[in-house]
Amino acid sequence: MYQPTFAVVSAVYGVAPYLPAFFASIDSQTYSHDRIRVFLIDDGSIDGSGALCDEWAAATDVDVVVIHQKNAGQAAARNAGIEMLGDEDWVTFTDPDDMLDAEYFSEVASYIMSDTDVQLVAGHHMDYWEEDPERGDRHALRFRFASGNRSVDLERFPRNFHMHIASSCLRVDVLRDSGLAFDERVRPVFEDAHLLAKYLLEATTPMVAFVATAKYHYRRRIDGSSTMQNAKVDPRRYTDVLEYGTLDLLKHALDRKGRIPDWVQYEVIYDLAWIYRNEDALHGKHMGLAQEVCDRFHCLVGQCLRMLDPMNIEGYPDVKRSTAQREAMVHGYAHEPWRWQSLVIDGVDEDKGLVKLVYHFTGELPVEEVFVGGVLTPPRHAKTRDFVYLRRPLVHERILWVSMRGTLRVKLDGVQVPLTAVWPTGAMSTLRPAQMSRMRRTDSRGAANVIKAANSKRSRKNEKVPSDSKVRRAEKLAQLRPFAKLFQDAWVLMDRSHNSNDNAEHLFRYLRLERRDINAWFVVKKGTADWDRLRKEGFKRIIPHGSLLWMILCLNATHMVSSHVDQYVVEPFARRGAWRWKYVFLQHGVTTGDISRWLNTKAIDLLVTASRHERASIAGDGSSYKFTTKEVVRTGFPRHDRLLQLAEDSSKARTRNHILVMPTWRAYFSGESKQGTGERGVNPEFYDTRFAQEWKAFLESPDLQDLCDREGLDIVFMPHPNLEPYLKGFGLPDRVRVVSYADADVQEMIANSALMVTDYSSVVFDGAIADRPVVYFQFDRDVFLGGGHIGRPGYFDYGSQGFGPVVVSNTSVIAEVKAIASGGFVVPEKYAKRRRAAFGAVEGGACARVTKAIEDLSRPIASKRLRAPVPTPTSPPIAYDL
Repeated sequence: MYQPTFAVVSAVYGVAPYLPAFFASIDSQTYSHDRIRVFLIDDGSIDGSGALCDEWAAATDVDVVVIHQKNAGQAAARNAGIEMLGDEDWVTFTDPDDMLDAEYFSEVASYIMSDTDVQLVAGHHMDYWEEDPERGDRHALRFRFASGNRSVDLERFPRNFHMHIASSCLRVDVLRDSGLAFDERVRPVFEDAHLLAKYLLEATTPMVAFVATAKYHYRRRIDGSSTMQNAKVDPRRYTDVLEYGTLDLLKHALDRKGRIPDWVQYEVIYDLAWIYRNEDALHGKHMGLAQEVCDRFHCLVGQCLRMLDPMNIEGYPDVKRSTAQREAMVHGYAHEPWRWQSLVIDGVDEDKGLVKLVYHFTGELPVEEVFVGGVLTPPRHAKTRDFVYLRRPLVHERILWVSMRGTLRVKLDGVQVPLTAVWPTGAMSTLRPAQMSRMRRTDSRGAANVIKAANSKRSRKNEKVPSDSKVRRAEKLAQLRPFAKLFQDAWVLMDRSHNSNDNAEHLFRYLRLERRDINAWFVVKKGTADWDRLRKEGFKRIIPHGSLLWMILCLNATHMVSSHVDQYVVEPFARRGAWRWKYVFLQHGVTTGDISRWLNTKAIDLLVTASRHERASIAGDGSSYKFTTKEVVRTGFPRHDRLLQLAEDSSKARTRNHILVMPTWRAYFSGESKQGTGERGVNPEFYDTRFAQEWKAFLESPDLQDLCDREGLDIVFMPHPNLEPYLKGFGLPDRVRVVSYADADVQEMIANSALMVTDYSSVVFDGAIADRPVVYFQFDRDVFLGGGHIGRPGYFDYGSQGFGPVVVSNTSVIAEVKAIASGGFVVPEKYAKRRRAAFGAVEGGACARVTKAIEDLSRPIASKRLRAPVPTPTSPPIAYDL
């Protein structure tokens, strides 16, 4: 029987570490080696890849042709390989950092001989994770191989499109006759999908064979250095790819077929959907893109989406998208305004007598009329939240907290709209048999249960698996009279699980001194320095974090109050039944960036802020946060009360005796998180980072030491708590006093400082409260503010709103320190003015204001006050440009 021949074209560049495994996978093929020919195009590699190709070509029994050329890119290298093709039947474009299963070509050949109508063969693309080889394949389109080897007509089953050319085999004669080649302008991604789709559009019937037994191992590099892994930050991904790839493909399909087949539409939707998904990730990889790149993206993507069937966009099932992501693609680029046809009841606050209504819209805000008991009643709290994608708000969410003391009805633009408890889901453009069966089995009672379960997103979010034995035991004990009485209406306060001395501890101290009528308890891990310190000070209401007693306390609590909002704080363990507390987020520091993607996932009942702009950026119209003036208050932080007093005492006693250096954390060199706590493992590569090297150079600077000697000052290095595990190995000179949050009182350190040097730390706001001068040392601002750290750029611009000069080099930071020293370590008027703009008249009493705000959470609002709207601030613009 005739056996097909295969050509392997592989573009080689900078992959020397991976070539041995690739070559071995070719050598191990069970298919006849004389039926395989390999073309290795060395695209100007400078890491020795070319030499390795030559060595293998001389040693293997496979026919290997090595071509050396100047660097021109992957597409040009592959095209050079296409030009070299001879009389081979099929061609594939295996990437040289991947691997083929030993039976790969045998399985492909066997299938080709059994089905001669196939136009394209797709090998089983399987993810291979370098850091965890046992992780397994998680590709979003892996369902195509779930039914074994099979041929699929894409016109009938459009979800089965294939975009990965490295795991594909194409007919050489079709490729040659069509004159198709890789478009060198389509980079860094989509060049595969672009060529494959055009190739299949040449066929009368786009028949694709999915050969599950032909396994292609796609390497997910541990260092994240592959083209695909770096594509998110490449501006061409949002301009050239769309213009020369996506839009060109849609026009080509329209020209060839007179229509755009559904499978082509699905392929485009699949590719674009990941951009919107990535935009909503915690780490904003798109944040470093220039404004002109974002503008070009929206112009191009708008043209693309308007060529697609809206039902296909909305109903495409294979990329999980949020409601806003789906709506942005369907309605965000349409010329006509759009809104939901109903309002969703998304929450109820029975204590205050308020109900939360939500709807989405594009265009201008509809005219809203809310009637309570037949009376036109303005919302108590209202806000328009923006869903921003690549710097442009595409969809808006309207949030209304209105009185529930009377029959409620709402009109939008003069038309009465239905009220529902069901959050909208995307309309399905196709239904599979299993889906139809599930729908057929759903009776009216089942539908009612679905509506009840969807009453609020929070109820769905907090739905947990059944509690373990320890929680069940705690639930039983919590109901016993001694515990129920001891912890009745308790307030549980904690900072981190393993340390304290932050806003929660300061509020706890105030409550025990001034408000003993409140049943307040503090939580920290037993055996830590803060546990020992608090116990030595005589505090008896300290409960060990993680203990059974702590669980009993939490189950009886009415309020959980913390300076942190990690999941182990907000929802520390699974609960059943009616156990419910209100969560109060005191914040660890003033929020300057946009951390909405993180905070919006949290069930926060009260969020405490300190500055005017900070509150407006979270609760204001146009922000990305879901929180309104109902949840967000500006009280100042509890720790500020003591800080103000310490700063005043230090200035009077003239004890400002050191320069305080306080760099913040970087999410991108975090160690592994320890489940259920706020602790992290140590990253062994930390000391080689630029962060460690830059701060070490500053602290060891002879000029800095000379200045301190002249002024009679010490140098104190006090980094973020997450950096404390690295202090012992930092290797600083003896003249630098290294202190940790566990060993020193941070407020005393700030109050007694002559000057503070930091990078992005919100502790600078504490320095501003204490009226201390500051210098920002931001050597890595492009990475940090461009999406490398958790969160995204927010309203706060260090250059125009910061409380001190911003510098990017060691030389400059020393110069600024000298300038402040020459002025007597007084805050220059330029920065004092900014302090007043942020805080107004700085005064104490924050603990009392926070306590009142927490108590107000459960206090009913008088009916007359419910009809008085709380003014909504305007969110300040995002400071995108660095």
